[in-house]
Amino acid sequence: MRGLVMGCSSTTNKEELLSYVEEHQKDLIDLLDRLIRAKTVNPPGNEIEAAKIVEEEFNKLDIPYEIYEKAEGRTNIIGKIGSGSPHLMIIAHLDVVPEGEGWSYPPFKTTIKDNKIYGRGTVDDKGPLAAALIAARAIKELDVKFDGTISIAGVADEERGSMYGVRYLLEEKLINPDYVLVAEATNGNIEIAEKGAVGTKLISRGKQAHGSMPEQGINAIVKLAKILARLDEFEFTYKPDPLLGKPTLNVGTIKGGVAVNVVPPSCEAQLDIRIVPGQNQETVKRDLENFIEKVRTEENDPEINVVVEVSRSIPATSMSENEPIVKLLSDTINDVAGYKPRCFGIGGITVAKLFLLSGIPAPVFSMGDEKRCHMADEYITVEELTTLAKVFAILPTKLGYLNK
Repeated sequence: MRGLVMGCSSTTNKEELLSYVEEHQKDLIDLLDRLIRAKTVNPPGNEIEAAKIVEEEFNKLDIPYEIYEKAEGRTNIIGKIGSGSPHLMIIAHLDVVPEGEGWSYPPFKTTIKDNKIYGRGTVDDKGPLAAALIAARAIKELDVKFDGTISIAGVADEERGSMYGVRYLLEEKLINPDYVLVAEATNGNIEIAEKGAVGTKLISRGKQAHGSMPEQGINAIVKLAKILARLDEFEFTYKPDPLLGKPTLNVGTIKGGVAVNVVPPSCEAQLDIRIVPGQNQETVKRDLENFIEKVRTEENDPEINVVVEVSRSIPATSMSENEPIVKLLSDTINDVAGYKPRCFGIGGITVAKLFLLSGIPAPVFSMGDEKRCHMADEYITVEELTTLAKVFAILPTKLGYLNK
């Protein structure tokens, strides 16, 4: 796309769309309030309550849509504007995490104070969904013509692994867009890389004996502790990634022992390992096994019997900053908000990874600070919400450039 001037297909369209969003800011906030009041805490999800509001919006605008459910009430709703290629799908999830404690404002209705809109889901992820719906309203009511197709998808179960949402939609081949924009908080920048994850256990085997005669047994907890105590010396075999940096290891849980008066025959530690490109479960397992052998030798303790068990693995994924959809999105943000967004990577995992593993380019972008997600007094500012709706409104008018 080098050398292309990716301005809006029509200056009139751009100004009309931006003005429409500005003039309908109250409608945007009211729509967000309705979505927040639809209580879709996951578990159990009950995304159908928010999907009903999305369905109302699609019906008002005569936008054709499909509803998909893997289980009753676990609703995914997808509306389409336009036709043909390129097909860009904007995805936001309908479920939210539990409210928790410490709120200053009611979590399941919006409260506006000092230009901040408070409520569970304002930034994660009902604010982005409301912005996409208002953008769709602007496009439809202004009768803006553009090349290709724009889809708006409200999906289920993002907060608990997407088994009823994106995973289901992809596995059943219910969706197949050319590009996806995952509308998750990135503080206005573009996330294009995600570490992978290797779920790992260190399992220590000892010998059970009476607690009053520890010399008759082998204490599996003590033996595992020798390994854990030296983990700060452990080094992965890897090549640093420019966006993701280095892999990480966290000891999350330790479980072992039978009773206080029994020498424990077993003990295990669960590790959360995040990997970078070039690593996989085999390289991680080998690195850990080599480290355990090193400790056993240096401690001169042949009774250390610790095995590495990998329970799950998902690879690291990344896109190029020069990917056409990334460049187009960056240009649109600059056009609307007047700044050049930064491309970055994260240690966490979003549904973008599922699309990238399926061969579909999928940057992540939304306004609002991701640090506000899942916290008490979650909020998005009025300016952030309005800017996001403007970006979503302008984006379809530039889709044609993806065919060039």
